[in-house]
Amino acid sequence: METSPGPGQTPSPGEPLPGEAHEVLMGELHVPPGPRLLLCRSLGSCVAVALHDPATSTGGMAHVVLPIAPPSDAPRPAKYAPTAIEHLVAQLEKAGARRETLTARVTGGSQMFGDPSPDATGPRNILAVQKKLSEMNIPITGAHVGGRRGRTVEFDTGSGRVWVRTADGKRTEI
Repeated sequence: METSPGPGQTPSPGEPLPGEAHEVLMGELHVPPGPRLLLCRSLGSCVAVALHDPATSTGGMAHVVLPIAPPSDAPRPAKYAPTAIEHLVAQLEKAGARRETLTARVTGGSQMFGDPSPDATGPRNILAVQKKLSEMNIPITGAHVGGRRGRTVEFDTGSGRVWVRTADGKRTEI
């Protein structure tokens, strides 16, 4: 697991929350009970959706794998863009967040192999996430999507800050 400064150390400006990160795996979502660093590693065509309520310092993240669910896979709602976002919002509301103050940061959706195509999984994941967030009136306040490189995302659920590290080692805050 990636970690930031150890217990008792203050992170430098632009650095994530101290402590060990909780990794959100493919097709999963997580809303911690308090401030925590969440991590999605090696995003290719998958999309990480980080939702944050600045009024309550509550946040959570989903690791979306596909844009839509086939009828046969209803038990895995966090895997698919529309249901992952619905479930993430519901869990955030249970944790005290207010839907009307949620903001989103979206990362991933790369076209990793072959010729770029709007029918590829990455671009379709981006569109499905954008559509669902729009339907739920949740503004996207930061994005690092598309392209042809993998990414790792770190999300500080307390502050709402999100950092993206691309496969070439560049780290950016969105």
